[in-house]
Amino acid sequence: MPTNREKVLNYLNKISPGRATNNDILIATEIEPHQQVFQITDNLFQSGQIQGVKNGKEWSFWIDENSISGDSVNPETVSANMNPLIRELFLKYKANPNEVWVSEYEERINQVRTFRNKPASFLTEKVLHELWMQKANGIANVGLGFMYQSEFDALQEQLPEITIKIINEPTSVKLDEIEVWAKQQKDFGNLKHITWSVIYRVFAAANPDELCTIVNKANLDQLIKTLNENYGFNISTQGNWFDRNSALLKSLKQGELANQEVHLINTFPWMLYEWLVVQAPERNASLSMEHVISAINEIDERGVNSGEKSSTYDLIHNVRCYPPKLVYSLAHKYKDGTELDRSAFEGGENTQCFSDLRGLGFIIERKDFVSELLKKFIQQADEGASLTTRDYPKTYCGLDVNVSFGQGNFSKVPWISFLGYGQKTQNGIYPVYLYYKTIKVLVLAYGVSTTNEPEVVWKFHDHKETIRDHLASEYDFQLEKYGYSYVYSSYHLPTNLTDPQVTLDLDTVIAEYHKLMGGTPTVSPAPVPPEPEPPVEPILDPEAISKSFSAALSNSNVRFGESHDARVSAFVSSLMTKPLVILTGLSGSGKTQIAIRFGEWLGKDRMLVAPVRPDWTGAEALFGYEDALKPIVNGRASWAVPDTLAFILKASNNPHWPYLLVLDEMNLAHVERYFADVLSGMESDQPCLPNLIQESDGCWRIADHGPDKITFPKNIFVVGTVNVDETTYMFSPKVLDRANTFEFRVTTDDLADDYIKPIQCKPGEIGLVRGFLEVGRDDAWHSQNVFTEATDLSQQLRHVHSMLAAHGFEFGHRVFYESQRFAAIYGATGEFNLSNVLDLIVMQKLLPRLHGSRRRLEELLRAFAKFCFNNTIETKEESIASIFEPEDKNTADAKLPVSFDKLKRMLRSLRANQFTSFTE
Repeated sequence: MPTNREKVLNYLNKISPGRATNNDILIATEIEPHQQVFQITDNLFQSGQIQGVKNGKEWSFWIDENSISGDSVNPETVSANMNPLIRELFLKYKANPNEVWVSEYEERINQVRTFRNKPASFLTEKVLHELWMQKANGIANVGLGFMYQSEFDALQEQLPEITIKIINEPTSVKLDEIEVWAKQQKDFGNLKHITWSVIYRVFAAANPDELCTIVNKANLDQLIKTLNENYGFNISTQGNWFDRNSALLKSLKQGELANQEVHLINTFPWMLYEWLVVQAPERNASLSMEHVISAINEIDERGVNSGEKSSTYDLIHNVRCYPPKLVYSLAHKYKDGTELDRSAFEGGENTQCFSDLRGLGFIIERKDFVSELLKKFIQQADEGASLTTRDYPKTYCGLDVNVSFGQGNFSKVPWISFLGYGQKTQNGIYPVYLYYKTIKVLVLAYGVSTTNEPEVVWKFHDHKETIRDHLASEYDFQLEKYGYSYVYSSYHLPTNLTDPQVTLDLDTVIAEYHKLMGGTPTVSPAPVPPEPEPPVEPILDPEAISKSFSAALSNSNVRFGESHDARVSAFVSSLMTKPLVILTGLSGSGKTQIAIRFGEWLGKDRMLVAPVRPDWTGAEALFGYEDALKPIVNGRASWAVPDTLAFILKASNNPHWPYLLVLDEMNLAHVERYFADVLSGMESDQPCLPNLIQESDGCWRIADHGPDKITFPKNIFVVGTVNVDETTYMFSPKVLDRANTFEFRVTTDDLADDYIKPIQCKPGEIGLVRGFLEVGRDDAWHSQNVFTEATDLSQQLRHVHSMLAAHGFEFGHRVFYESQRFAAIYGATGEFNLSNVLDLIVMQKLLPRLHGSRRRLEELLRAFAKFCFNNTIETKEESIASIFEPEDKNTADAKLPVSFDKLKRMLRSLRANQFTSFTE
């Protein structure tokens, strides 16, 4: 039996191996050091008792080699010291967990558990397929890899044995062994596309007690880094993926989280990843110019302490330099009341800190930028061996850097100019360095062009000496060239160009230049003339419009088999119903082609294809932003205007013509984040666009006369193409309610032998193109051209609403209204059959809204399928779902065959994966 002394020492060494101290006991018992009333003495070792004061009360703690009893906690809990924000996020997740993850996760770990201690022969091909090939594998989809079918087939003999090894021994050592096997298979050519996530996800399902759902190594490490640096965790970053994943889960299983159910605590890290890592740039992006200016003002008042200085970079503001990380840290205090710990984030190029500050227009430069520039410039000028300037930096403090050593022959006076605001060295004013090699003098000057007289002049509050006079008086040098620029400072080499004063001199001149040019109204509006109003009247005939585009599309070699005309009619009618259409489905099925060809049919230069980027986290991607690096004129800031905004403004200036904006791969980013202003503007007709004009200096600014904002143009139509994989995002009901969603599929009969690559579509007849626009923006068109079976359609839609409402998926007034409008327009194309119209409405407006778990959706899908099959709706008490099985029915016999077929596919997916959505 160990003695009390041995028990205490064993325990302390567990807390702090080899160097246990009195303070370790304080930490373990949460006794504050200044309240300490005991020492580690022989008496302690004899009794195993510690006495102290905690929260103003005396406490006694008894210790053995495994724990501290009494009112104490496990030392690991204290060392983790769960950040309040993490606890708050967990409670939020616990109140509303991701049911899809949880249900799939439980199902998968239960499935894996049944094969533990079983021979490999018990594993069926179906189970292996689910474990190694499916994207949805019961574990949160954070960048999962997958295995090609050919690879799966090549490994059929090995996979059962490998899988059983993982299931029976899901340990760190086993992971190393399996990774060696995988590398060998890759070398053999059996695994050409292996990503370790394929292996990790099997381990995560096999060992839920030690592993959580973050299966992608890069994202796992990112989350650990964030928790360690920003939230006070101390998670080990040593070992393989298993060790790091296990350390993360162990750190989270502390305090209030210790006894949570496995499915909650193990799926929480992926939600945590989204909150703390994925959304972190979005939180930082909310930093405003005012927050940063407040931080700078505080620094001006209190100064910079020695530990706060920056060794490499300066943030330049009003000719003063500030440590960028200190500014960023203090700015967050003015944003949300909490100053960032500067040790918790990085500064430097390609960091969030610099990106946010520069994104607000602040200039950050290396401290040695000017000295390194001048050092290189002087050396090259003195050597006189090369005229090349391609390796010099291109910009500094918002100005273009131009270097010249001469053209053809070496100049006696090489120079560096800093240009902006449309100024040129041949015609303008600008800060400039001039190097007079014969006397070794470098002059920093207020440059004035000599080739042509500049339109703008420098303005000084005191007398400035010209270079000619300065060199004559100071160096007795008679100047041949560049004598009429004004001297700010001169340096007789070898002057120490690394002196901070040299950089400050240049920054001062540049600041004066910015102030002068920004306050001088040198530009005037130069609007692009709008297209003339067309001489022909619009043809308000949806049938003629649809047939015209259908024929033009076919002639451009884009065809949709037997359903070509019907699909085109539905597409065109949907755009006239609501100017937002989403195209989803199989890659290569014609989604992008129909959108691009329709844009060409509208006429030349009336379409823009905008590839959506994953970093579109706000409206700036579409609507631009004020650019602080560009000149301010008459108090009007210049804007950075992306192609999308320029295109929308062009459409706004040409209201007689329709324009098409194609958002390609629109769900690569969260649609609600970058597209919210458009959705709101389309619906409310409230001003949402900056009222910008492009002026003669090429910059965009708010128009001098008129409102600051304008409404979203009624002549803009938006088509978004969608693909679904692990890199994309789901649509919210907010988006789907405002759109018609098309699914593109390819039947075997559609595969034509005479396929020819698509060519450009011919523009449509002007009257029909204008007619498309006029029908589309006439909100009352459907009430004047009523669908022949409108009453029956309304009744059917009410039946569907009651059925959906019983399961919590009811639709609102907007969907009902737009369904009626679509029916009227589509009916005007020649389609009068109620069932066909209702089939499209269900497929395009109602089914896209359905997604969720099997528990929530199965009964509804079967009830909906019954309605689509025979147009009957029974009450829930009549147990529709228990008596109608869609798989037993022939799709061709359904009243709404397109929707019925889709529901059957969604139901199959639901039963196979425990989750389904409209997009596949």
